[in-house]
Amino acid sequence: MESGADPVAISLMRCTIAAFGLLVLFYLPGRPFRLANPINKEIAALASFSGMLSVGVGMTLILYALSGGEVGIVSTLSATTPAMMLPVLWWQTREFPAIGAWIGALFVVPGCALIFMS
Repeated sequence: MESGADPVAISLMRCTIAAFGLLVLFYLPGRPFRLANPINKEIAALASFSGMLSVGVGMTLILYALSGGEVGIVSTLSATTPAMMLPVLWWQTREFPAIGAWIGALFVVPGCALIFMS
């Protein structure tokens, strides 16, 4: 990034390497990694949307931010994502996340707000 590389190209390269690695694991002899359930259209659509949103948009935005912003601020903001995903996790799985996760989120969000207000 410091040498002037394009953040979108770097993000694309990361995704391609990860996809290749997953394909290699999937086709290992003896098939140690098998599908627990067959893939249907709903699962494929949800996985594709999740991948495009998190890696395609999220990582590209982080790389853009790193190309012109302060590393500490960018990494602090990106570290808050798991805490902000708790309601989505609850909504999708219909299982209440662990109470420790909610307590952690209650510290993360105001803590980041205090950091950026000063």
